[in-house]
Amino acid sequence: MKKSHSMIIIMAVLAAFTITLVYTGWNASVLAGGGMHKEAKEGTITGHVRDSLCLVSIGAKGDSHRDCAMACAKAGATLAIQDEKGNLWFAMADKGHNPNEKLIDHAEHFVKATGMIYHEGGANFIKIDKVEMAKESM
Repeated sequence: MKKSHSMIIIMAVLAAFTITLVYTGWNASVLAGGGMHKEAKEGTITGHVRDSLCLVSIGAKGDSHRDCAMACAKAGATLAIQDEKGNLWFAMADKGHNPNEKLIDHAEHFVKATGMIYHEGGANFIKIDKVEMAKESM
């Protein structure tokens, strides 16, 4: 009985540790001593802030989708910036922070975001330092 009780405690501690690492954004490269992605560079992305879940699954976008996009983002759907070429730039954040935090008030608006940009596995990411409304080019 004591042995199974000890095993349950050990498993619970390991699960809590794993959840903490995942939540804070740690990954194998960080644990192995890796730092910033080698190909990260400072950049600016201009485009519409989109709710990536609704955009990809049902094609929803635009002013009529703003309230839904904000609700989805608050529920955990990742916001992305869709540039003028149609590329999606997924928001990133520091460990323990919500990646949607800097974009949520700009859902479905046209913005200019600056920060560190990354490309990995065919996907685009931006860790946003600053975001502001931008004038849409025609």
